[in-house]
Amino acid sequence: MKLNIDNATEHQAQSKPAVTGEDLVRRFVGLPLAKQKLFLQKLAEQGRDFAKLPIPERLCGDSDIPLSVAQQGLWILTQLDPTSTAYHIAGGVRLVGD
Repeated sequence: MKLNIDNATEHQAQSKPAVTGEDLVRRFVGLPLAKQKLFLQKLAEQGRDFAKLPIPERLCGDSDIPLSVAQQGLWILTQLDPTSTAYHIAGGVRLVGD
């Protein structure tokens, strides 16, 4: 089985619209884990890197993603005291490694 993720091949151009990299990633996310592993294996056999495909803007559709419990807690604290700097990061650290 040969996977073709190019924008268009001669056959695709004649029979159906081309599959974009973003379409491919969206379809990949919906696959069961076993099929995802098989797909990644086939890509590797062809010398293709899944990491080079585009990341879709939204994988969850048009609805907003709900806040986690921790995010909800921070939102509540901000509503109670909007001028508080208790959760601000006062500095940063740069880690460099091989």
